[in-house]
Amino acid sequence: MSAPMFAPPRLRALVLTAAAVALAAAPGCEEGAPPEGEDGETPLAEAQLPACDFGPGLPGIDVSYYQGTVDWNAVASDGWRWAIARVSHSTSFIDPEFPTNWAGIKAAGMVRGVYQYFEPEEDPVAQAQVVIDAVGMLGSGDLPAVIDVEEGGAPSSTYIENVHTWIDLVEAGTGKKPMIYTGSYFWDDNLGTDEFNEHPLWVAHYTTNCPRVPETWGGDWTFWQYTDQGGIPGIPGNVDKNWFRGDEAALQLLAGGSGGDYGATKIEVRAPSTVLVGETFEVSVRYLNSGAQAWDTSTLLGTTEPRDRPSDFADASWVNDHRAAAAEPTAPGEEHTFEILLQAPDVPGAYVEHFGLVQEGVGWFADAGGPPDDAVRIPLQVVESGDVGAGGGGAGNGEDGDADGDLDPDGDTSQVGSGGTDEGGGASDSAADEGGCAVVPRGPGGGSGGVSGVGSGATSRVPLAALLIVALAWLRRRVAQER
Repeated sequence: MSAPMFAPPRLRALVLTAAAVALAAAPGCEEGAPPEGEDGETPLAEAQLPACDFGPGLPGIDVSYYQGTVDWNAVASDGWRWAIARVSHSTSFIDPEFPTNWAGIKAAGMVRGVYQYFEPEEDPVAQAQVVIDAVGMLGSGDLPAVIDVEEGGAPSSTYIENVHTWIDLVEAGTGKKPMIYTGSYFWDDNLGTDEFNEHPLWVAHYTTNCPRVPETWGGDWTFWQYTDQGGIPGIPGNVDKNWFRGDEAALQLLAGGSGGDYGATKIEVRAPSTVLVGETFEVSVRYLNSGAQAWDTSTLLGTTEPRDRPSDFADASWVNDHRAAAAEPTAPGEEHTFEILLQAPDVPGAYVEHFGLVQEGVGWFADAGGPPDDAVRIPLQVVESGDVGAGGGGAGNGEDGDADGDLDPDGDTSQVGSGGTDEGGGASDSAADEGGCAVVPRGPGGGSGGVSGVGSGATSRVPLAALLIVALAWLRRRVAQER
């Protein structure tokens, strides 16, 4: 039964109390401003192609039995820092030079890697086993194994499924997330998927300009094969020449060397689940420095899935559209919280934002000590101001009362409801991907409703309209008690 149009004085006071509670709670659970970021871009390296300004780079080669017997000491003395050797063409041809090349690259002090020419219509399990048997668990100085994707013949769905199978098995058998070798000319027409964007890309494009990258990778590449007509000391005839996009520290990080001392453990993510179009709101991500290296202003919170993706929520306070903030000095064993501002886009809808840690000029933490690129996942529902409605009731307790409600198990939408009776007031529970934060109205007697959170207790910032719904629901029960 609804309240009368002209309420008695005490009920009018209750109305004002409910409205005041909603307005006071509107700014959110916590306040704070993001630290000012610093542009940690690395200066250009001396060794790079002048026509393609991609930053620091290290030269390397890839070989097979076609190069014959390689003098790896001569190769290393000429300044080539890394090499990747073919282990086989599927299961039908095992490269006879691989064992010699694999041992020789390491003995010469170079970073080494292994690749396999993949046949999409042949058994991916058997092909993966060839790689695993040849190298076992990869160690320090070993690049992740590479799947060479350039052979046609299979439907796109079959191709994608078989690549997934190969990658999963090789990652489990070698201990490192594999890389993918391909060219835009092939990938776009035959696979055309973004399902593998989290894997480092080795792109083939024979040009002196910047390489053309498969559309689904968004311009991101790690290795670039730019010619198959190279001549260098120690190798008779031609050889494929390549660039690694990064400096020595970045190469060692990818190969599990000294750069792999960077690592983190995600502790907590605090974020709202529902925001208004154009709204600026706060998010915090707390990490433990679980690596051996201290963090500094070159340790940044960057967008992932895919990496360096321009964010729909980038705020003017960010370092740029894919770097949200820089860390403060954080020693191993210490914690650091990135407190950032996000600005919601003008288009309503369901969004998912991902963040990861990157040591600028070195590499991504996901390629070394973790966490993975998808560890920080923030689903956000962007709505118009009049579109906020009530969801399931939040679980809460007053001093003597008890009421329960259900939360959305996926945490992808804002769930707002009321619970608790007597002098306790109702609890507003908003579910977020990483947790919930309840805003609890207080009754005249000073009791507070119960608070329920989800996951690790992320801050949920409930829009004003949702809070008014909670306050009015509490008021309705008070009206019933007065009558």
